[in-house]
Amino acid sequence: MEGRNMKRFLAAAAVTLAMLFAAARGYGQGWSVGGNMGLSLLGGSPGFHLTPMAERMMGRSMAVGTEFSLNTQFGVPLLWYPYVKYYFPSHGSKLRPYVDAGPLLILNVPGAPDFGILFGGGVNIHLAGNLSFAPDVLFGPVFGYGGGLSAFAYRPFYWGYQTYGLGPVWIGAYDAPGETIFALSVRAGLRYEM
Repeated sequence: MEGRNMKRFLAAAAVTLAMLFAAARGYGQGWSVGGNMGLSLLGGSPGFHLTPMAERMMGRSMAVGTEFSLNTQFGVPLLWYPYVKYYFPSHGSKLRPYVDAGPLLILNVPGAPDFGILFGGGVNIHLAGNLSFAPDVLFGPVFGYGGGLSAFAYRPFYWGYQTYGLGPVWIGAYDAPGETIFALSVRAGLRYEM
C-alpha cells in the first residue's frame, strides 16, 4: 500500500509540473528577466539594494519568480525572495498592476540564515517592444533576526591561576535571542519579456 501511494503522489506531481511549465497557446507564457534598484529599510537601518530577477508566466495573470537582492545594510546581506505574483486584468492598457507574496531567506548577517515573509505590489508600465518599467514596494516581517550562538568573555582558573579569555562557540556560547524586524523596499526596475 505504501508503494502505491508513493507512485500516485509522484504521478500527480509530474502531471502538476507538466501543467505548470507546458506551453499553452494564447496565454503568452514566457520568461521575464530584469532587475530592480532602490532604497531599503531593514530593521530601521536604511540602505541601497540591487536585485536581479527572473519570472515565469503561468497563464494570463499568474507568475512565479525569484530575486536575489544584495543590500548595503548589516555587512551586505544577501536576500533570496521566491514569490508568486498575480497580475490584475487591464485590457487595452499599457499598465499591468500586480501583487506578490512569498518567503524570504536572509544570508550573511549575524545568526543567519533568517526567515521572513514579504508582500508587495506594483505596476508594469510598457515602454517599447518587450521592455517594461516596473516600480514596486515590498514589505514584511523577518523573524529571529540576529539570534544564534554568541561567544562571551569568561574568567576560568588554570592550575590555580586566574585567566581571562573569550569562549569559543562550543565552550562559552549561549543562545542570543533573535528579534522580529521589519523589511521595506521601495524600488524600480526594468523587465524584458522573452
